[in-house]
This record gives sequence, C-alpha cells and structure tokens, in this order.
Amino acid sequence: MIALLALLGGVAFLALVGQRNEAAARRQWETLLDGTGSAHSEIEGRVLHERRMAEDSFRTAEAAWALESTEEASRFLCVGAKIVASCSDTLPALLRNLALLSRQAAAIAPVEPLPVEAFRLRRLRTLAGFEGAIRTLLVTSRERLSLRLRVLRYAVPAASRWLVRAAHQTAEAPNDHERWSHLGDVRHDLGALTDESLMSLRVVLRSLAVMAQRAA
Repeated sequence: MIALLALLGGVAFLALVGQRNEAAARRQWETLLDGTGSAHSEIEGRVLHERRMAEDSFRTAEAAWALESTEEASRFLCVGAKIVASCSDTLPALLRNLALLSRQAAAIAPVEPLPVEAFRLRRLRTLAGFEGAIRTLLVTSRERLSLRLRVLRYAVPAASRWLVRAAHQTAEAPNDHERWSHLGDVRHDLGALTDESLMSLRVVLRSLAVMAQRAA
C-alpha cells in the first residue's frame, strides 16, 4: 500500500511539474515568435492542395447524390478515393521528417495537445485523449512534441485507409444514408489530422527559426 501511494504521488508530481514547465515555456516563446510562418507556406500549400482535390471530388459526389444521380455519385466517390490513396504518403513523410528535423532545434516551442473535441470517430477521440493524458507526465516541450508526432504518424495513415474504404463502401451502396454519414465523419477527422500535422510543422520551423535568430 505504501509503495502504491508513493507511485501515485510520484505520477502526480510529474504531472504538476510538467504543467508548470509547459505554461512557463509558452510565455517565453510567445515573446520570441512573430507568428509569420512564411517558411512552411510551400509545404502547407501542397498538403492543402491535395486535400482540396479530394474534397472537391467528395463534394461533387454529394451533389450528385442529392440530385439522385447515384451512378455519378459513385463515380466521384471512387475518384476521391483514388486521390486520397495516391496522396496518402505526403503527410506521413512530412511527420517523419519533422521528427528528424526537431532534433536539430536547441529548444522546442510549446505545442498544444490534440483536441479530443476535434474528432468524430471514437477511435480517434480515444487516441487524442490518450495523448492528452500521457503528455501531462512529460516535462519538456520536446518530449510532448515527440509524443504528438508519434500519435499523428499512426493516426494519419489509419484515417487515410478508413476514408478510402468508406468511399468505396458508399459507392457500392449510394442510397445508404448511414454510409454517407460515416464517410462525412472520416473526411472531417482526416481534415482535423491534417490541420494538427500542419500545426506541428509550424512549431518545428518556428523553433528552428528562433534558434537561428539567437545564433545570428
């Protein structure tokens, strides 16, 4: 019993220290960052372009379905699925490179936890909650960023696969309202994961920019 109480006390202490360090670090970084983020514009533009292409196909499919043109809806659903599949390596590659790039920064700017409320799928809400719980036990921003990137590197490919599967399943039964609803949820969550990945990109690039400013 004493050992258990000691363990629980140690976990609570780590969480408290981590939260205090994070708050202090965020205040310090806010005075250093100008928020322009110009260095990431080209990468972000490519990611968002791929996302728009897929979403345009899915929205066209929805419009066709609303007009009861199920054959046309199915065709554009398959087009959207192909786009997602063909672009499925972009974000995972970015996240892998961010994990390597972040090691070059002398310090990492504070990063927010993945917001549970941003997701609709239970699996992703659970994963975001897990990330939020674990990060309270971590002390440094570098550790929190590493955890965030690991979670995203798992979630993004998984959500891409789910979206491709959901699109094909909906194309096979275009009159099934539940399948359209599920497809909408997966699209939404992959979009949220994309946004969170780009936020991670900004954090890493800003961290490197501040290091360069200090070295100049």
